[in-house]
Amino acid sequence: MYGSIAVYFEGVGVLVYKKLLSVEQVSDFMARNIIIFWEKMGPIIKERRKRYNNDYVWEWNEWLYKKIKKRQTSRKPAYLLN
Repeated sequence: MYGSIAVYFEGVGVLVYKKLLSVEQVSDFMARNIIIFWEKMGPIIKERRKRYNNDYVWEWNEWLYKKIKKRQTSRKPAYLLN
């Protein structure tokens, strides 16, 4: 199951990087899911990178997580917006 989620977020990360989706759009729709996924699976993914000596394993998942996490620290909840 985690593989299909990782593939999905990997694709979203590439789309944000290539500016085909904005980080704001992705953050508004799925920030919490991205954060939860990486915080639970990140250590496992990093271990696989070491085991297979491959820094590219799910690279866009981590990149997307960092972008979303950074944005979340400065964002107000929607119910507080006008």
